[in-house]
Amino acid sequence: MGSARAWALAMLLVSMGPAVAWRLAASHACAAAAASCAPPRARVAAGPPPKRAGKGFGGGAPAAPSRSTRAAPAAAPAASDSAEWAVLRSWLEARGATVDGIGVGIVDARTGLRGVYAARAFERGEPIFKVPRATAILDEARADASAVGAVWAGRECDVPACVRVALLVLFLLMRGDACADDWGPALAMLPTRAEFESDGGPLELWSVAEVSLCECAQLIGEVGARSAELRALYDGVLLPGWERAAQAAGSPLRGLAPPSFERVQWAVVAVSSRAYGEGEPGAGSSSMLVPAVDLCNHAPPADANTAKALAPWGEFVVIAARALAAGEEVTITYGPLPTRRLLQQFGFMLPRALATQRAFDVPLARLDLLWAGDGRARESARGDGEDVWVAKLPDGARDALAELARAGLLLRDKSGAVSRWQPCGDGLRAAVAQLHARTGAASYAQLLRRELGAFPSGAQPEADDAQLAERAPEMPPRHQLALEFRARAKRLLRDAAETEDACAAGALG
Repeated sequence: MGSARAWALAMLLVSMGPAVAWRLAASHACAAAAASCAPPRARVAAGPPPKRAGKGFGGGAPAAPSRSTRAAPAAAPAASDSAEWAVLRSWLEARGATVDGIGVGIVDARTGLRGVYAARAFERGEPIFKVPRATAILDEARADASAVGAVWAGRECDVPACVRVALLVLFLLMRGDACADDWGPALAMLPTRAEFESDGGPLELWSVAEVSLCECAQLIGEVGARSAELRALYDGVLLPGWERAAQAAGSPLRGLAPPSFERVQWAVVAVSSRAYGEGEPGAGSSSMLVPAVDLCNHAPPADANTAKALAPWGEFVVIAARALAAGEEVTITYGPLPTRRLLQQFGFMLPRALATQRAFDVPLARLDLLWAGDGRARESARGDGEDVWVAKLPDGARDALAELARAGLLLRDKSGAVSRWQPCGDGLRAAVAQLHARTGAASYAQLLRRELGAFPSGAQPEADDAQLAERAPEMPPRHQLALEFRARAKRLLRDAAETEDACAAGALG
């Protein structure tokens, strides 16, 4: 295995970017924000969020978000392994995986955060996990070849990989005791819907009212669109496909009622918040559930102490990117993702004070606010849908936007149209300057102020901080996360506006 070790060491030089999870709707601003700091594409990326609740992670509801998420990874106290991990470890080792130097338990005694820690010291470049794909990983190829693959047979292009893996998970769970000797120990580690709720969980499982507390029109719109498209996929493909497959003679689906939409939604979210991708994003990338590895908590790229990849010989390998001490938490990064993406897809936020995360948090602004008076900013922010906003712009603005997008100053959405939401920064500043000169649009500083003024709760993040400090003990976790998120969003916009004002004052001086 000398060549394997050499290859593993070479992985340290690879920059790992975020994998694309199930993505049915166009991501608009989320894609825009990601594109503003897009990492090099790599073979493997993304993964599970930090957990305090859920199978194998225990713990109760989190404290206020500003306190419940951990700081940069540091040496963690030795933790007693969970009972579920002991079962899973035996299951993995029986299938040829290497996990003998790993423990699972509390990695932050202050918050009760659970995760993976080094049960012994690891040298730089030493493998921490080696999980065989053939025997211990659930992916869409396995789903396609299974009995449940008949549900979408011939329509693989219409059903995202993560959704196919989710249907396989549901099928295995429906088999009950029959799958206990196969995938039961791995599936037992997936968080239930109730466990997601106790810790916040990805936004696709939040109610409309809960998502609305974030006061981010882009986030609200994208979550709603994704939910609607999953519903359309369920009604148009998954439900009729299951019913048809269950009628076939000798089908293993006979006698199994189709899962409800709510069950499918849970499974898709559970898989997409934990799956790793292989291959180029958007080019048929694989969705892989890698048991044990998916218990690791996330850290920004500069803070993670591991590197990962799918080895050519078929093992998912995680190596130590630096020497690890016994008892230290093992962290994995899924790339330079902004807070809005972490909250939406994974259901958590890293601490506000973490400088390595702040580098990826870029405020977003709506282009249509350039032509909305200051007094109408809040009304415009709530009114127009993503499919009609361009049509309501003044004469000349649509052509100007298209030209600026062709010049690379504005980002497009998944459909190819100019995205309503744009990441703030030099590109948007230059684009707005041209729009101001050509169409009478507001200035860049005015755009930032209008976006800040569109928050229904007001522009001051200190008000959200005070509400959190006063009511956090009685607030549901999702309310805490929503208030913390909108306070951060306000600070990003306010900081950008103040910087712009300072630059303008310096230029005049």
